[in-house]
Amino acid sequence: MRSSDMSHFRHRLLALQVQLREQLDAVFTETERHLKNEDGVSADRDFEGYEQDVTVANSERDLLEEVSSALARIEQGEYGRCEDCQTNIGHERLEAVPYARRCAACAQRRRW
Repeated sequence: MRSSDMSHFRHRLLALQVQLREQLDAVFTETERHLKNEDGVSADRDFEGYEQDVTVANSERDLLEEVSSALARIEQGEYGRCEDCQTNIGHERLEAVPYARRCAACAQRRRW
């Protein structure tokens, strides 16, 4: 991969990392609100909101870990290489999923 492409993906991943951290902070703030029940909502409804917050936080945390892993692969010189078949991951796939670990074919095989 060209260094200009690597730089492009590094910047995209860093921006995504910042965005995810901000979203996680917002979810944690909302979770605290649900736990404190400051807005007078019933406890049952507040618990549902809390469960939703935890689900969202878990998904965003997992995605943040994938982004961090992709940034580490850039530093190690392994970014853009499929972890399963060792071929290059297509540019279009990396544009769509910049933290992709696998080429489209290997990712599809893992889904089945």
